[in-house]
Amino acid sequence: MKKLLLVVIVFLSGIINVNAEGSQQYFASYTYGVQKLNIQNCLQTISNTGVPPATISVYAIVASDFDVANVSNITLTAYTGFTISVDLPADRSAALTQTGLSFQTTKTADGSTANYTLYIHKIKKATIPYSLNFGSLFPYNTATPDFNGWGYRSLNNATTPQLASPSSTNSFFLAFNPSLSTDSLVSNYYASNNNTQTGLSGTINTSIDGITWTTIKSMSNDLPANNATLYQKRFASLLPVGTQYVQYLLTGKASTDPAVNINVIYVKHIGSTSAVQTISDYDPNITISGHKLSIKNNLNYISLQLISILGKTIQTYNHPDSEISLPSLSKGVYIIHARKNNGSLICKKVILN
Repeated sequence: MKKLLLVVIVFLSGIINVNAEGSQQYFASYTYGVQKLNIQNCLQTISNTGVPPATISVYAIVASDFDVANVSNITLTAYTGFTISVDLPADRSAALTQTGLSFQTTKTADGSTANYTLYIHKIKKATIPYSLNFGSLFPYNTATPDFNGWGYRSLNNATTPQLASPSSTNSFFLAFNPSLSTDSLVSNYYASNNNTQTGLSGTINTSIDGITWTTIKSMSNDLPANNATLYQKRFASLLPVGTQYVQYLLTGKASTDPAVNINVIYVKHIGSTSAVQTISDYDPNITISGHKLSIKNNLNYISLQLISILGKTIQTYNHPDSEISLPSLSKGVYIIHARKNNGSLICKKVILN
């Protein structure tokens, strides 16, 4: 049996547009004649499904500055022993539709052909604040999706954005104008069923350019179950300043693991950092004992900063745990700034003995 070699690789060009968002990626299928299908401005590596005689579908998700009218943004070359029997047309806009852009390779030795369809999902940036409401009443996969503020690398037919496999359906993206220091991401983030999670892992990542990504949430067999409360399913976090892209990424999934559901998404302003709610030195929610900081009802807080008495930020904790160990801190007075989900900033003085 012939082995199918499908290669998806980051292509490093000698000429880089430092102002472009996303990076150049390429798809290759040496067995079926594609040496390189280069695509610019990608937010993630290119994915594919299918094996001849079925059509091979190729999926890419690109940044908002991708220009399909520029023919150099999609290029195709044949592998040794093959020809491009149906080439890319001059007008490549079909790649941005649900019809997709078709091309074909032919093997010189025996005349056998392989058919391909390229689908490119280009995300239009939304303006903060914005919201996305998915579910049975708000199906996203309509006949003419506009990808305004969101997008998949490849689509499936669920009515809720769902990360279902570690390959083709492993990512969901948000895109918007650069965030401020007071902008936050809020969404429901939970399992599609109540099965025990054994190999389920993923992250939520942010980026200012679609190239370099920062993780704001990691998940490893601890995703809220489908029957969890809405409060337990809710994820909220401040966004790093200048964020323009958010990626929900599935990195691992056992066959019995649930898929990852995402819905009721908000990217919004949570108020000025000057809106400080001052509380007394005694507060039942935030206490310190020895070298351990305890946070009661920690799910109410999206970030916590530990600050020296001189005003220097020592550590920032996004989505803080209920207990934080502080073994390396010297004895003394510290200030805690705790940002709550409702946007208020709590300022508290603590003494480390």
